[in-house]
Amino acid sequence: MKKKDIFVLSLLILLIPFTYSSEKLINSQKFEGSNPVLVPINAIEDFVIDDDGQFQLWAVSGDGSEFDPWIIRDLVVYDPPADIGIWIHDTTDYFQIINCTVTANRYDICIEDVATDTATVKNCTVDQGATGIGIINSAGAYVRDCIAYDCASAGYEADNATDILFMYNKAYTCDRGFEILESYSADLFWCEAYDAGYDSGFYARNSEDIAIQNCIVERSIYDGIQINNCTSAYVGLNNCTDNGYHGLEVVDSEYSLIEKNRFYDCDLGVSADSVEDLLTYDVYLDNTLNDEEIYYGENDNMVDLPGWIQQYPQIILVNATDVNILAQDVLAHYIYLPIQLRYGQDITIQGCFFENSIGGISASDIDNLKVIDCSFLDTGVPIGLVRTTNSLIQYNSIELAIYAGVALNDNADNNIIRNNTFEDIGWYGVSITDSQYNYIYHNNFINCSSLFSSYGNDAGTNNYWYNPTLQEGNWWDNWVSGPYAIEGSAGSFDLYPLGGIIVIPEFNHIGLLVSIISLISFISLVMIYRRR
Repeated sequence: MKKKDIFVLSLLILLIPFTYSSEKLINSQKFEGSNPVLVPINAIEDFVIDDDGQFQLWAVSGDGSEFDPWIIRDLVVYDPPADIGIWIHDTTDYFQIINCTVTANRYDICIEDVATDTATVKNCTVDQGATGIGIINSAGAYVRDCIAYDCASAGYEADNATDILFMYNKAYTCDRGFEILESYSADLFWCEAYDAGYDSGFYARNSEDIAIQNCIVERSIYDGIQINNCTSAYVGLNNCTDNGYHGLEVVDSEYSLIEKNRFYDCDLGVSADSVEDLLTYDVYLDNTLNDEEIYYGENDNMVDLPGWIQQYPQIILVNATDVNILAQDVLAHYIYLPIQLRYGQDITIQGCFFENSIGGISASDIDNLKVIDCSFLDTGVPIGLVRTTNSLIQYNSIELAIYAGVALNDNADNNIIRNNTFEDIGWYGVSITDSQYNYIYHNNFINCSSLFSSYGNDAGTNNYWYNPTLQEGNWWDNWVSGPYAIEGSAGSFDLYPLGGIIVIPEFNHIGLLVSIISLISFISLVMIYRRR
């Protein structure tokens, strides 16, 4: 055999380990000295760096110092058996992961327990992992200009992390776009989340001093942004569009600053276990819904919000007393809650019109609420009361509610529901759970649930579906004879169903307007007189 043939044969034998693959190949470029070499990587091998000495096996340049970090770039990692595409942990060298494309089952890219300020991930695309890019037990990591698709848990995650910066990243069809858990000082700037499939586009829990700013979130199934049990969160200058529940919901988060957010076809929601938590929120007045100002009031006392002076697309009151909400027209496009009341007393909502919203009025821990002469059209639950007592709900028209027309839950006691019309309701006209001593009478129930035999539901105690003194109940258009049975564990009856429809008195809006104008004129004259 000629020497030339022997050389070629030997060379082919040496190349066999690099050309054989029983799985998909993953290609990367590696510098040996200054010469780039194409290195085939078998997919059954793990891409794990858990020691500073291993960086040089994959880096195309750098020495691991702050000003010359290791550069790992242009990797294509597909379905590794270890379930983590690129996993770097327990290192101290500086490094950057650039322009990599990764698909894995658990984490596509995972940065864990690395030294402070050493990790940067840029221009990477991750797809279909449980989590796209995760920063765990690390500080000072920087992730920018990346794209995450179809991640089952979150596109981006910071878990027990500190001083993390996500900037200019995008998440598409992930269950959560961005997730901040048990972290301190995590910032998300100019990030985007679209079509979150299970939860929120942006979600933060049990974290402190986080910021979500100048971000876009659209079409999340539930909330666009949710801040849950966080301290000193800043949420500002975000665009929240067409999210299923709230555009932004802040839950049990003290000292949160919410400002200059723009909501379209979704709304702002706030809730807490105690009024003390709610009163530590700082919600500026320049949050807008469909380009109109959201009214947020804390400790409001003796305030009138008349619709003929200013219309608000959403009103939130916390710890308010003696407030009148008059003639507001909430023509929403499936926002969650147009009027949200948390802790307070002596609140009147009168002559308002609600249409196309998930809820209408939600009241929690309110005493002496009056809802009078309002119209609700095509809403999920027009009036929902929780731990709200001594309320009067009368002269209202409730039509095309998806669930219950009025829902009383969790010790909503001693309320009166009378002279209302419930028509074309999906479930029950009135539904009661864990509440007592409520009186429901002189109402019209027309064409309510086709799912149940009764138009009312009672799972409370000592509720009366009639007026015991007058011995008059309600008009039920499916009543045949005898007492009208109310579904539910209470075993209630309307003992005195009415033989015909109730004529609901019309409220005199013009009279109210004239009275208020007269009152304003009188006050003006008094002030002019006093100045003389």
